[in-house]
Amino acid sequence: MKKLLLAILALVTVVAAAGAVFVFYILPSRVARDLSTFLTDRTGRDVEIAALDWSFAPALHLEGTGIVVGADRPGVPALVELGAFTMDASVGDLTASPRRIRAIRLDELRVQFSRGRTDDEGDQGDPTAPVHRNQDSSSPETPVVIDRLEAAEVRLEIGSSDLAKDPRVFDIHTLTLDSVALDRPIGFEATLTNPKPVGEVATRGQFGPWNKSDVADTPISGRYAFTDADLGEFNGISGILHSTGVFGGSFGQIEARGEATIPDFTVTGGEIVPLDVAFEVAVGDDASDVQLRSVVTRFFDSVLDATGEVTRVEGVDGRRVVVDVTAADARIEDLVRFALQSDVPPLTGQIDLRTRLEIPPGDDRPVIEKMLLDGEFTIEQARFSSLDVQKTLTQISQIGQGVSPGEAGPSVVSDLAGVFEMAEASLGFSRVSFSVPGMAVRLVGSYGLADGALDFGGEIHLDQPASQLVPTNRLPDRVAPWIRLLDPLFQRDEVTTGTVVPITISGTRSSPRFRVEVAQLKPDWRRLLDQFTSR
Repeated sequence: MKKLLLAILALVTVVAAAGAVFVFYILPSRVARDLSTFLTDRTGRDVEIAALDWSFAPALHLEGTGIVVGADRPGVPALVELGAFTMDASVGDLTASPRRIRAIRLDELRVQFSRGRTDDEGDQGDPTAPVHRNQDSSSPETPVVIDRLEAAEVRLEIGSSDLAKDPRVFDIHTLTLDSVALDRPIGFEATLTNPKPVGEVATRGQFGPWNKSDVADTPISGRYAFTDADLGEFNGISGILHSTGVFGGSFGQIEARGEATIPDFTVTGGEIVPLDVAFEVAVGDDASDVQLRSVVTRFFDSVLDATGEVTRVEGVDGRRVVVDVTAADARIEDLVRFALQSDVPPLTGQIDLRTRLEIPPGDDRPVIEKMLLDGEFTIEQARFSSLDVQKTLTQISQIGQGVSPGEAGPSVVSDLAGVFEMAEASLGFSRVSFSVPGMAVRLVGSYGLADGALDFGGEIHLDQPASQLVPTNRLPDRVAPWIRLLDPLFQRDEVTTGTVVPITISGTRSSPRFRVEVAQLKPDWRRLLDQFTSR
């Protein structure tokens, strides 16, 4: 009996020793191997783990240093560089299938997504040849599941397709992942600082399953809040942006829908204009190409609708913005606030606007100086705010109708329309036309947004001939019959029945100067001679 007990004790001792060896030596190395295999299999990259240190009181605790998930090709940074991590689990969790880890904390984490190809990669003889990738994007059952992963002060770098350019850097303050197993969706929650414009982002959602053959095809979705984004770092505009919305798609193509407010938006030289924006956009894999599918901007009593794109230009810093803008429900007095600082807008009325806006990349000039516009507009029932302009138009209107000038009233302008271009903060008009009772005006010229300078030339077409514009009852009897000789001086041809007066408008918006250009008169000399000889 004694020998039996000794044999049993010896057996228990051997089993215990074997268990200890398994727990202290075999199990850690197996977990390390499984972890390395897991990361290698799911990322398609070589994985290195510098060191692992274990403790078992009160529960299994693992500390590791120097984990590197390598690059997918020469000449680009490693995908992941991790300074240190800690892991908590139980022996039962680690012997289960799949192995389960209760929690992991990461420190000094750096993630680098590289775009483009190195000069020595691929078939250089045919740049259009397709790149053959590992087509196995399936997600086999994972050997490891992580219940919760936490990281603080993560650095995320997204490289440009031009390897000579610096990557975009995102500083992630907190990052939490739930149920981390790359064969299934992973929940995430993060707070980070957006690099440009600088602002704080809080986001949550899910991504996965991980596509190791093409990371860009890994699905992602979630919600975000973007706050306190300072637009002042874009030269020529200012304001603090707040935005919320939802997003979905993949790492390579994210579609977002949301709303944004900028209560203090300002363009240099203009007034503060509060903006409310609803948008739908699609963002490319390195945020260099953005499709603006719908952008609806509301401010004061106006609405602008826009579609367009923000694209990268090879060899030039910055992005090119091209937007088609329409305004079928807008007020001209609201639009001019972007460019003018004035208590009283120079013009009021309902505007119908069609224009293409382009902001080219490559220089640090204010936005208002870089903007390029090409469009047309019509304004119904326009009114000029300047009393001088109102008075002048009203007097000319009364003269054109052949009535005695009376008390000046508001000048209501109909059919105000124009075709315009803008460059170097100057609006050039190839055609501006409008009418008031008794006359029509046709102009071409330019308007300086910065200084309000006016430089226009054109013609005023009065309905009445010149002879009927002069009050003959105030002239001597011997002069009155000769007044009709004025008509051919202001008529271009026999068809013209009214009066054509060439004019120029100069000065500034606040102090315009109107001038009749007598030297530009083109009289019908034949009719003048006929009338003179018939006297």
